[in-house]
Amino acid sequence: DYWDAINKYPSLAGGFVWEWCDHSIIKTDKDGNEYYAYGGDFGEKKHDGNFCCDGIVTPDRRSTPKLAELKKAHEFICCTDFNIQDVSFCVHNRHYHTDLSKFYIFYSVLSDGHPVISSEIDLPSVEPGKSARISLGISESYLVGGECILDVSFRLKDDTLYAKSGFEVAFSQFKIKVNGKKEFDVSAYGTPEITSDKETYYVSSADFSLSVSRNTGEITVKYKNSVISDVNAPTFYRALTDNDIRKLAFDKGNPSIPNWDSVGLKNITREFKSLETVQVGDGYVKFKLDSVANGKNGCGFELTSMITVFGNGQLLFLNTVVPFGQLPTLLRIGSTMILPKEFDRVSWYGFGPHETYPDRCSSGRLGIYNEICGDPLLNYVMPQECGAKMNTRYMALTDRFGTGFAVFGEQPYTMSALPFLPAELDGMLHSFDTDCREKTVFYLDFSQNGIGNRSCGPDVLPKYRLEPKTITYAYTVKPIFNNEFSMGDKYPRGFISDLSSPTESLPIESEREEYRDPSDEDVRRATGFN
Repeated sequence: DYWDAINKYPSLAGGFVWEWCDHSIIKTDKDGNEYYAYGGDFGEKKHDGNFCCDGIVTPDRRSTPKLAELKKAHEFICCTDFNIQDVSFCVHNRHYHTDLSKFYIFYSVLSDGHPVISSEIDLPSVEPGKSARISLGISESYLVGGECILDVSFRLKDDTLYAKSGFEVAFSQFKIKVNGKKEFDVSAYGTPEITSDKETYYVSSADFSLSVSRNTGEITVKYKNSVISDVNAPTFYRALTDNDIRKLAFDKGNPSIPNWDSVGLKNITREFKSLETVQVGDGYVKFKLDSVANGKNGCGFELTSMITVFGNGQLLFLNTVVPFGQLPTLLRIGSTMILPKEFDRVSWYGFGPHETYPDRCSSGRLGIYNEICGDPLLNYVMPQECGAKMNTRYMALTDRFGTGFAVFGEQPYTMSALPFLPAELDGMLHSFDTDCREKTVFYLDFSQNGIGNRSCGPDVLPKYRLEPKTITYAYTVKPIFNNEFSMGDKYPRGFISDLSSPTESLPIESEREEYRDPSDEDVRRATGFN
């Protein structure tokens, strides 16, 4: 946001980097393991805790998502005015002394994240502060099924003092088209069987079973020998970030306003209300689960879940969340489920390759990525919320044999996987606290609150805040074997009603304001620079 303003107004300067690296020192614990220490780790009574760990690279100078976001903000080549008819766009040279002929374009057309065609072209001579229109001339034959995205990468032609030839200096993505979803024949798999007793409601077929506790509403799913628990459990709390911790401290200083602790977001208790079978069709069973997530001081959320179980083992969850009481800005609204620790291979189609949040996502690039569950924790000296992937279409969690589960959002949501629950991360102070990993926790968020800068600056800007409101979101859980899954085969038409719109969407570069040459006299007069 700072750089949007700086690029808009030539007379404006700022946005300088406060700290380059985390100022932490290696220390050895009683078992001989090295870790990065900060305030309080040396026996001193007066200190600032981990406030010294506020850089954009780690103490050993490894890159972090913050550095990727900084690079994106500092790009000196930008694109606007995308024309889908001839696949062209306007490229603007924001350099002050460099012609764009020193760079070339490498572009790809992606279908559901997979490259369909890739090529490269030279950039014409475009003087500093000037613009030119670039047409790629891509044939319609390459715009195949699925979601088609144009990925444009600007790269160095020759070696420089700071990077080698081929180094990417800027990128843009444009949405070309989105085709309809694939459907499957519901009746082809048979209708699941329904049974129940005083304590539990069961839905099962040959390879899977689902059980719902009539006391708590907790859902457990078993696929062959794999069990996932707390399926579709509501979540409204994230492990506090450095900025969240300091915001909470400030908010607690004003008892007249609610805060995350005073309304009990961290320790929400779920109260079961009712469970009823809504419909039994040819190949599926649909039931309705009503419950309440109670916080403190009269605050909480009314929850309604319409759950459809298909004969092939797919589960469709349609959730409605209605907040009540005087709630503060929320940290997240979404669902979780807990899987065995073996399902630690994470693959997703969404923003990546690093974490993204509502106010730190301009560097997110739509594509298919992989990581090991818990890897994002390595970016932080003190463990905290991390690893969210915005605009995610699906996320798969598998073991080393490719067996596991894939979660598909009806719309792009924020998804992530960590080996800990938020309350567990809140109690950790150093990286060695994360060594014991006994589970994989999947998170699907309708949205999360922004990150902000409350540690030593402003809170989350209003447009990135997650305010309490009634929302509806839907997603499908699908078993996968030997990594065999795709964007298709999610669910049939007619099973989803209108949904709320998440705050995130693929940034369309053409929506950005036209770049204005700072050397232009009219621009200088209009912005008060004389």
